[in-house]
Amino acid sequence: MLTTRIAAPMITCLVAALSLPATATASPAATRAAASNARTQRVLLTLTPQNRNALRALAHNTMHRGSSRTAALAAALPSAQQRTDVAATARNLGLSVERVSRMAVLVSGPATRVRTLFGSARAVNPSSPMQQPLPTLPSALRGSVSVALGGDDNRPAFTHFALPDNTADGTDFRTAYGVTNTDPLTPPTAAEQQETIATVQLSGWHSNDLSRYAAFLRQQTGNAGWPAPKYTRMDDPLLPSCIATKNVNNTCPNIVGDDVEVDLDQEAIYAAAPYANQRAYTSGNDLLGLYDSLASIGDDASDPRVDRHIVAASVSWGFCETDLDKDRSSTQLYSSFEDVLSYALATGVTVFASSGDNGAYCDGVHKGVTYPASSPQVVSVGGTQYSSSVATDTPQGWREADFTPKSGGASGGGTSHVFPLPAFQQAGGLTGTNRVVPDISAMAGSPGFDVVTTSPSGTEPDCVPLSSGGCVMSVGGTSVASPVTAATYALQVAQHGYTWGVGNILPGLYAQPGNFTDVDDKCAAANSTCTGWNGIDVARTGYDEVTGLGTPKWSSLVSAALGGIPHLTVGAAFTRSTTVPVAVHTADWQNFDRFRVDVDASHTCTVANATATPPTSVSIDDFGEQGLADGVHDLTLVAFNSADTSDNPCHFADAFVFVDTTKPSPVAQLSAGSGAKDLTVHWGGGDSGGSGIESYRISVTSGGQRVFSTTSTHASTVRVAGKRGATYQMSVTATDFAGNVQSTTATLIDDGGMKLSGPWNRVFTSSDYAGSTARSGGSAAGASASLTGRSYQLYLLECPTCGKLAVFVNGQRVKTIDTYAAHVRHRVAMTVYSSRKDATRHLVVKVLGAHDAKSRGSFVYIDAVSAKG
Repeated sequence: MLTTRIAAPMITCLVAALSLPATATASPAATRAAASNARTQRVLLTLTPQNRNALRALAHNTMHRGSSRTAALAAALPSAQQRTDVAATARNLGLSVERVSRMAVLVSGPATRVRTLFGSARAVNPSSPMQQPLPTLPSALRGSVSVALGGDDNRPAFTHFALPDNTADGTDFRTAYGVTNTDPLTPPTAAEQQETIATVQLSGWHSNDLSRYAAFLRQQTGNAGWPAPKYTRMDDPLLPSCIATKNVNNTCPNIVGDDVEVDLDQEAIYAAAPYANQRAYTSGNDLLGLYDSLASIGDDASDPRVDRHIVAASVSWGFCETDLDKDRSSTQLYSSFEDVLSYALATGVTVFASSGDNGAYCDGVHKGVTYPASSPQVVSVGGTQYSSSVATDTPQGWREADFTPKSGGASGGGTSHVFPLPAFQQAGGLTGTNRVVPDISAMAGSPGFDVVTTSPSGTEPDCVPLSSGGCVMSVGGTSVASPVTAATYALQVAQHGYTWGVGNILPGLYAQPGNFTDVDDKCAAANSTCTGWNGIDVARTGYDEVTGLGTPKWSSLVSAALGGIPHLTVGAAFTRSTTVPVAVHTADWQNFDRFRVDVDASHTCTVANATATPPTSVSIDDFGEQGLADGVHDLTLVAFNSADTSDNPCHFADAFVFVDTTKPSPVAQLSAGSGAKDLTVHWGGGDSGGSGIESYRISVTSGGQRVFSTTSTHASTVRVAGKRGATYQMSVTATDFAGNVQSTTATLIDDGGMKLSGPWNRVFTSSDYAGSTARSGGSAAGASASLTGRSYQLYLLECPTCGKLAVFVNGQRVKTIDTYAAHVRHRVAMTVYSSRKDATRHLVVKVLGAHDAKSRGSFVYIDAVSAKG
């Protein structure tokens, strides 16, 4: 196999387990200097769970089955009060709170203040940038916060390089790893189109590369059926990722070429699962960014309004366990990251991670393994290689022909220095005291994988230009193995009709060693002459620290042995009906034969009131009174397996629904102003049902002609030009999140649009609405108009010579107004009538010909009249 020798990797912050040609990197010293010069710095305060043991139990599917999973997760995670208290403490310490999320509080402050509170990690050990303490926690935050990440602790990452020749494609991957349907372009099932595969990315990239890659496959294969990629970038605006440029002195703290890592992950997933949804969680290339991305996956997977179909997540980044000080801060760091991994698993996301590309020497110098691949909650993926074809050849352990620990180019593996041997590895027959990696393996070396890129790294001679833009280059490493494994696993889960994640599958994998292609390099003893030697072990029969259990046969592995729970969904998160459509989702390996959905109830493990078929709707009792059922309701599915003779044969799943049977109460108001845009249009309202107003539709007309219209999601006020003598009609239609609709109106009539009787004349001033008012001092004068609404207002002029008037509504005198004032006041709005009922009423204003003793006259000035619903 052709390989290209590259200089030893340079150390920066997190490992991208990617093999590609070498490029220049920004120096760690420059990165730290840039951070220290920043005027403000951000710190992520990772919260300590209320019950860490309960959180781990949820992640490992060992919680008591007679419990509500959603309630149990809420009780295990940091509490709302804890989040509030930490935010308040941070403010008291002189920091700004930028975001409060379920697992962390993001704060910021001037660099000097942050260093005073959290210490400085700069230049602690210049010869080894990773060997430095974590930010120190102020005493006021200890207990509620596990660790602080960020500040000027910008640990720079390393990456590994090699260049395999030839390429594999999506069909090869699906065939090699035992996916039932091995043709990527076979019309997808509904489940295949719903499933989502997440990736953790610590670099930005040119996301158009994914569309270019799809076009490249259409051209290369001659098959126009490759679909448009379904990609969503989840870039944190507060912790943004960036793309390095050709200039190594740029401000992006990444290795130039980290964006090719993203190219590889997303394009490898597309090749294997072209119809799957992709969500790339991008953030800055440091410990803070890694935590932030993992926490965001848990947030989204647990939120029914976002995406509960995240089946798998792939992480091609990591750091060496040996690169952290063995002090209390590193212990707390691992605990904090294990918390966020437990969160992801508890929501059903199976996490895969690359084991690394330097064999047993994580950083090319020290013997050790990478994290998070070494976590006992993560499926660690090592590397294999093939003579020519992934689909037909027998796999071998991945090792470049000229591999040495300092040069890289072999499957990462070895023994963790942090985590003890987990129960699932003990059950699988492994011995020793500590966790070993990898767990499984997939292609990392020959024949390699083609990526299409427009990255600055795409300028190497080995990157072949494309006429459509960018270039194509062949890359490898366990950065191929992890996303391909995540994609082929998710595909097989979808083949069983299941689009919700199983979560922790490690016990199920180790319980089925016969469902792997065991990689055996036929080497009598591990040594440097063996094909798959990685510096410590060689691929051999049974488990080894090069390929783990072997390459998966997902069509056999995805079974009852992997476990999983049923899921319950509602037709919509908000509903105006007390009959709520529901759907029960179970995989075909889950044998449930009795179902019940409880509403806001304490759950008992009994088959009472269960049905043989899953319910399709649930009634929420309003006891015959509208509005009584309004609010959030907890729906809990209880699923039974009659063959289960244990004490707790019940399996629970939760869903929440917001019932809102009450129509919203929109507000429409037209008001008189002055100037060029003297018509003030206001809309707003409330929703006593509680779901909230989703949208407003607003329209203002005059004489049958529309003068203003818009749609809005919130209350607002705008000004538009009004015309003298015109009548304006406004309508506002509010729709709440449950689908309830209610409309209201408003009317504004200029004095020139009112019906006048008796002696009147018109006064024109720029201070009046539409530039005029109607004036009369005679007791026989009157003005009238018919308007629809609940509340009625007169716009009047008050002045030293002004007198009194009377207001009549539908013939009944409702108000007497004295318009005298010591100084002239224009467009004085007076509410003259209010009612709870919206109706059309006839309003009459009569000049009384009388005045206050202080007034020098009895004039009445009418500027406009309005009504609002």
